[in-house]
Amino acid sequence: MKKLHIKKVLAMFLAVALVVPSSASNLTASAATTQESNDESAIPEGYTPIYDAADLYAIRNDLEGNYIMMADIDLSEATAPGGELDTGNGWNPIDGFKGILDGNGHYIKGLTIYGKPKKYDVGLFGSINSSSAEPKICNLGMVDVNINIVRDSSGYSEDSYSTAALLADGSWYTKIENCFVTGQISSNVGEISGICTSDCAVENVYNLAEISYTSDTDSVRTVGIVNTYNSRAKCTYNRGEINSGDGNSKNGYPIGGGRSGYYEYNYYLQGNSADANNATPLTETQMKNSKFYTGFDFENTWFIDPYSNYPYPQLRSCPQKRINSIEVTKQPNKTVYQQGENFDFTGATLHLIYEDGLEQDVLLTKDMIGSYDMNKIGKQSIPISYCGLAETSLDITVKETAVDKVQLNKSQINLYKGKTETLSATITPSNASNKQIAWSVVKGDCVTVDNNGTITANKKGTATVRAASANGKYADCVVTVQVPCILLQLTNTNIKFKKGETKSISDTIGYVMSPLDCTDSVTWKSSNDKVLQINNNETMLGLAAGKVTVTGTTTSGTTAVANVTVQRDMSEFTVTGVSNKYYTGKAIKPKFAVSDGTTTLKENEDYNVTYESNTNVGTANIKITGIDPYVGTIEQSFQILPVTEEITPDDSSSGNGGNTITAPAKVKIRKITAGKKKLTVTWKKVAGARGYRIQIARNRAFTKSLKTYNVSANTSKKVFSRLKKKTTYYVRINAFCNDEDGNKLVGKYSTVKKKKTK
Repeated sequence: MKKLHIKKVLAMFLAVALVVPSSASNLTASAATTQESNDESAIPEGYTPIYDAADLYAIRNDLEGNYIMMADIDLSEATAPGGELDTGNGWNPIDGFKGILDGNGHYIKGLTIYGKPKKYDVGLFGSINSSSAEPKICNLGMVDVNINIVRDSSGYSEDSYSTAALLADGSWYTKIENCFVTGQISSNVGEISGICTSDCAVENVYNLAEISYTSDTDSVRTVGIVNTYNSRAKCTYNRGEINSGDGNSKNGYPIGGGRSGYYEYNYYLQGNSADANNATPLTETQMKNSKFYTGFDFENTWFIDPYSNYPYPQLRSCPQKRINSIEVTKQPNKTVYQQGENFDFTGATLHLIYEDGLEQDVLLTKDMIGSYDMNKIGKQSIPISYCGLAETSLDITVKETAVDKVQLNKSQINLYKGKTETLSATITPSNASNKQIAWSVVKGDCVTVDNNGTITANKKGTATVRAASANGKYADCVVTVQVPCILLQLTNTNIKFKKGETKSISDTIGYVMSPLDCTDSVTWKSSNDKVLQINNNETMLGLAAGKVTVTGTTTSGTTAVANVTVQRDMSEFTVTGVSNKYYTGKAIKPKFAVSDGTTTLKENEDYNVTYESNTNVGTANIKITGIDPYVGTIEQSFQILPVTEEITPDDSSSGNGGNTITAPAKVKIRKITAGKKKLTVTWKKVAGARGYRIQIARNRAFTKSLKTYNVSANTSKKVFSRLKKKTTYYVRINAFCNDEDGNKLVGKYSTVKKKKTK
């Protein structure tokens, strides 16, 4: 009895492809096949070429070698019953392989294994043994595989036998890439797969083979791609029918064998097998559309040929539907071009002849066109490739495009002596073959020009610079060389005049330029147009009081600055707010405003104020003196009135004609609110009061730290700030008014209230 495998066997897809008979030493030419590659330079260094079945069989002589197929190999007759390679069960699998087999895009056709092979592992390769190296099978098509195994299954588990098209029993390091399988694979026992059955990594492979079992027991496991524990399947799909059988829960998986492993981007035709959570089912229509194959690289690895008899994904390195020939049957509508013109392939058609005899006429598309150079004059062949399967070419002719017109970005320029400027020339048409321009001075000697069109002004004068093409087309530019101003000197740099005055710039400021023969003009600008306005670059108009700078700038950029003050007399302003005051014993400085109705001046900024006789009773004088740009003075006066003896409510009322004016009623304090180092006092207004007198002190007798404040009759609140913190203060209030003779009538004080600050 065979020892049970620990690893799961990969799918029949790989096993069938790798089986090699042991009696292949006397193979005839009939065992070899078509599609031979004779290019010896295509053989990589270190590889042994395989041209026929004898070479394929000889792999077993060096199991660690690297091999590359140079032709298709047809084993259908040689491995059939009675064939040259038939040892009683068809192809004899190669065991213990450790190297590389590169199919190089070729096929192994008709590999046949039948009956009851003595080997447990059946396929093109029976087993691969490697613990560190990376054996690999790649770029190979196993076509029309025919494997039909019937064994005595009594006493064997599902791991006892392995059957696959390429590889039956692999190892952890085995890689199978860019391969496909078609045909039929069946067995009555063990594990059956399309590609591999045991411990390998498969990527970019697909299976079309029908995989089935011929047993009514539960000892068979059928899988489309890989059938083992710890296998890796990435970017694969299965369209082959997987026969699951009635009542056999281990059969019919499209990709993996329902066991643990790594699966990514795997797909299968819905309905051809059991559903699997490691693959995505697709409908027939979806399988023809590359958009449904997430993870597949359709730029480099896969392609879909909609014109072939197989409208599903194929491998670029090993296409299933190969093309025998490709021919351009109709040239593009346009084959002659001007240099630089875009290539237009409209109207071109290709005739395709496939290996299976199918012929198709298709339109040439952009993705079929190789490299070309529309700037290269003459005849050239453009390579044409269809899906990378076959190549041809088409011829076009590129003609030189002559210059029709030369145009400069400027037709005339002014340059200062010593300065440079670069002209640019435009060629028409833009795709002209020879765009070289020759620069020269054709008139005058005041400038020079270099090969890049850069003009240098050397002295005062006029010259003509020309840009000419090789075929005689040209354009000219007239250059005038000017002398720049080096120094702009002002005659007067500090100027004053009154608002509303207009003065000539040349007469008021005055200027000279050096050198004396310079050709510049001067532009004048005010720093504040609302104060001083420049008109026509000739005169200055004072609009408002203020100080500005007037800057003169020459054409060449030299500058000079004058300071201009627009003055305004104080007599143009009106003083408001000055009124008579009562004697206080201190100097009285009434608040007032100086304005012309739109502009209000600021004290100590626009004017200064001095006072005379503003302490004692009598006439006080105010002198308001302007600060530049305000000039002159304004004089005002007011009366300081004596304060008459106060009449208390106990005295007789005052008045005449029967109309009596009495002192205001006693004030009632509403509330005192304490704050940090402050108190806020509110009271109830008294009818007839002209104002209120408020006293605050630090004792009830109002002798300690006494302060007295008078406020208007419209006020019912007073805030005392900058007090001592956590100190008790006493507050009282009375109201007052005046009788017709100006005597002050004072009401009784309110009840004294006290409050402690915070």
